[in-house]
Amino acid sequence: MKLHGIFVPMATPFDHRGELYVPKIHYNISRWNRTQIAGYVVGSARGEGRTLSLEERHKLWEEVAQAAGDRLLLAGVSLDGVREVGKTLDCARALGYQAGVVEPPQYPRPWVEDPPTQALFFRAVADQAKMPVLILNPRPGVAVRLSAETILLLARHPGIAGVIEESDDAAAVKHLLGNAAEDFQVLAGEDTLLYAGLSAGAVGAAPALANAAPFFCLSIEEAVRTRELSSAAELQERANCAANAATTRYGVAGLKYAMQLRGYYGGNPRLPMLPVGEEAKSQITEAFQGINS
Repeated sequence: MKLHGIFVPMATPFDHRGELYVPKIHYNISRWNRTQIAGYVVGSARGEGRTLSLEERHKLWEEVAQAAGDRLLLAGVSLDGVREVGKTLDCARALGYQAGVVEPPQYPRPWVEDPPTQALFFRAVADQAKMPVLILNPRPGVAVRLSAETILLLARHPGIAGVIEESDDAAAVKHLLGNAAEDFQVLAGEDTLLYAGLSAGAVGAAPALANAAPFFCLSIEEAVRTRELSSAAELQERANCAANAATTRYGVAGLKYAMQLRGYYGGNPRLPMLPVGEEAKSQITEAFQGINS
């Protein structure tokens, strides 16, 4: 499986009762499909994956698969047990998903922070998975992460195709690219790392900003690809401003409000997360001026 381009780590639409909002799933995808995005990461942390029941996750995957057309589908899995991850990936594969995006287990701590335990988890998942596995390495300070050494160790496994790196550390991405096997694929997963990550050789990116402004993210990718580096740097500065005002400061709630600003359906996050307040809305609105959707 070859990855390339900008992926949308899809924010999950919920209605006023907190249920999956199926018409809005189709609405958002119909708009994203008008762009040149490569595909979707569905049910990951950006999509509040850990708040979804298994039934909801499967329903979400099914609805996205129906609407996505020929885009590449990556199934986000945020579960702590190897057996449960394996069964869930089987379901995604049956629905037409091409790879599973698997987050590190988060419980029980401190055991899941132990590198040998982390490596065992991903090896065991990849051993039983019937499709390629991508590691999702969360943003620092947000969740349990894998070290670069652990990722490079796992990169040798034939079933592990790559990593979505959500750190904003360009040096870390360069280190992975310079030391992993040639067929191990790295995607930049942080809004502020688009320019640096793609310039360093990442095959693509899955930035949260792509939910609200896919054209803008594609513009950065195009500028890097065509070596218009001054334009790419200028676009990245604007992306940083938008990301700092929305996702970095307010997480999924800020992202969903930014989506509303740009004509997508964002809606509210699930409890215990709350919608952003008026001050945050003002900050996000100002930061997104000039960001084309």
